[in-house]
Amino acid sequence: MLSQATLKTLLLTLPLGITEPPAVEAWAEAFTAYFEDAVSTPGSIPVIVAALRTPTTGPKDAMKTALTGQLKTTGAALQAGIQAFWAVINLAPALFFTGAILPSTPPAGLTTLGATLLVTGTANTAQVLDKDTAVGNIAADIHTAHTAQAGGTFTLPGPTVETIT
Repeated sequence: MLSQATLKTLLLTLPLGITEPPAVEAWAEAFTAYFEDAVSTPGSIPVIVAALRTPTTGPKDAMKTALTGQLKTTGAALQAGIQAFWAVINLAPALFFTGAILPSTPPAGLTTLGATLLVTGTANTAQVLDKDTAVGNIAADIHTAHTAQAGGTFTLPGPTVETIT
């Protein structure tokens, strides 16, 4: 199951003040590691972890491509990166969740994630928050975008809709 605490821990390991290529890799790795805990409800179907890291065609690489050249626009870049991650899952959900068939939908909260992260980043800076608190706020935004409204879904034969949690 997706965990805000896990995401926060992963984001706390991101190095500060590095150049873009390693930053892109670090963000994509952190989000992919967070997503490795995804399962569906009510069927408890776990994500196929190895598929997330398929070189050049997997969601992690799609996220890296979307982040490249964009990372300084953090909120919008992260939204684009996470949407690119989901776009790969939506193309072939059976590669990521056993038995899934089309259609698959990303979480509704992704449409406003960039704006939400911009507000949070501005508030984090204005309040001069410590790294732990600031990163916790960012993790909360990303996690909420995946769980608060309607999480991502895929459909099993039947049809049975499974929510990714």
